[in-house]
Amino acid sequence: PCTRLLGLLALAVTTTTGLQVYTQDDLQQAIDGHSDGELNIEIMGMLFDCGCDGELTINGKTGLTIRGGVEGAGFYGELGDEEERRQLIVIRGGSDVTFTGLVFKRGFADYGGGCMQGSSSSSVGLRDIDFVGCGGDSGGGG
Repeated sequence: PCTRLLGLLALAVTTTTGLQVYTQDDLQQAIDGHSDGELNIEIMGMLFDCGCDGELTINGKTGLTIRGGVEGAGFYGELGDEEERRQLIVIRGGSDVTFTGLVFKRGFADYGGGCMQGSSSSSVGLRDIDFVGCGGDSGGGG
């Protein structure tokens, strides 16, 4: 009986993973490296556009939860000059992701959601989310 219980605990540990990230690059790497099971990611601050290659992309990932690990955690874009404008997150390819306790601030897109754009094949859950100052030229600002 004890061996059986240990096997169940090991299964839970290998299928549900949690980690903390402090930069958008680290978050993108965690998402890209996720293959199966559930992945819970805590964002430990406000992620700025700090040299990463454009928006965060979630493509074909399921069982993904991204949550704020501290108050005010989330994503911040710029609405400055045209070169500084960026979309914050793109979700596509049948992804299944839930965002909890986050702020999405000042994202902008020429087309699609400035803070978040999801494809019709993907499922996106939003819990306790603040969208602030999101904009777009065509197709919505959220």
